[in-house]
Amino acid sequence: MYDIVQSMLRISYYYSRFLGVLNFEIDSKTGYARITTQSTIYAAVVNVVLVCLFPLLTQSELLHILWKNAGQLHEYLILVVMGMRQELRSVLSQTRYLEEERRKATFMIKCCTLADQLEAIARRQSELQKLVDLMSTIFGIQGICIASSSYISCIGSIYFTFSAIKRSAGMTCELNVYMLSGIVIGVYLLDLGITIDNTFTVLDDHNELEQLLEEYSSFGIGLDKRLETVFESFQLQLARHRLEIPILGLYNMDKTMAISMTNSIILNSIVLIQYELKYS
Repeated sequence: MYDIVQSMLRISYYYSRFLGVLNFEIDSKTGYARITTQSTIYAAVVNVVLVCLFPLLTQSELLHILWKNAGQLHEYLILVVMGMRQELRSVLSQTRYLEEERRKATFMIKCCTLADQLEAIARRQSELQKLVDLMSTIFGIQGICIASSSYISCIGSIYFTFSAIKRSAGMTCELNVYMLSGIVIGVYLLDLGITIDNTFTVLDDHNELEQLLEEYSSFGIGLDKRLETVFESFQLQLARHRLEIPILGLYNMDKTMAISMTNSIILNSIVLIQYELKYS
């Protein structure tokens, strides 16, 4: 029978050996660890190479640019979407005011001004959609790697936590070990939650913008023809090109997908725990 746990341990072991994290070898037949000259030298060489590469990255300013611009693109997306929402809210409030003010000159001037503002919002929304599509193309592989590593890490954390508690039953373990493990897992989950929440903030703000634009149907009758045309054109633009965050064209990053991944993590963790209880 295929041993899932053993395969996961093998992958983690060889990956750690490749990065030079481990300076010992494990006998696959007996399961015992042994320190060898070959593994120690390899780990030392890998770590020395990594340390030597760090100053080169610093001198080339690549690392400086990455640190300086990290997160700025996402902040730009949030600010643009929030600005579009606020500006659209202002346009709608002024449009409602026009229903009460029917003087010809003032009415036409206001309608033209609001139409210009709405066209500017539509242009920014189109540019935002192009930027999101470009980001999805550039960071598609990185996105799928982050999603996969987060998925596997969550399942592994749940399984190894259960295994540690089960195997330490009846043994005297220090409280500091449990506290440190809990802090590490908690910080990881907190970082993952903040990342997901930032993504959903952009999508929620854009959905609110669409809901605000739908209010046009309740008061849009009798407005200037140009303003009505701009409203309808913007609605069609949002209907044709909804703001989505695709991951390599496989799926869209939204709340439905997040809930599905959470359910899958829970189910697979339960399967591993049942496997542990049955064959341990």
